[in-house]
Amino acid sequence: MPDRIYAKDTASRFLICNNALVKRMGKSNQDEIIGKSDLDLLPEDLSKCYYENEQEILRTGEPLIDHEESMVMLQV
Repeated sequence: MPDRIYAKDTASRFLICNNALVKRMGKSNQDEIIGKSDLDLLPEDLSKCYYENEQEILRTGEPLIDHEESMVMLQV
């Protein structure tokens, strides 16, 4: 499946992810992602933005609709 699928806990740590996300993150397997957050895996400016968005969703219960986010392609 080409779509990146994942679930996170309330601290924004990855609980599960598929191989499309592994590839997008520049990793070789899921074990390199599970238990980590975007703050551990991505540049600080992107990861902080993602974290703030996720925490806002948790606080308000309101989804982000028609929201675009930047993403860098990371190398293995």
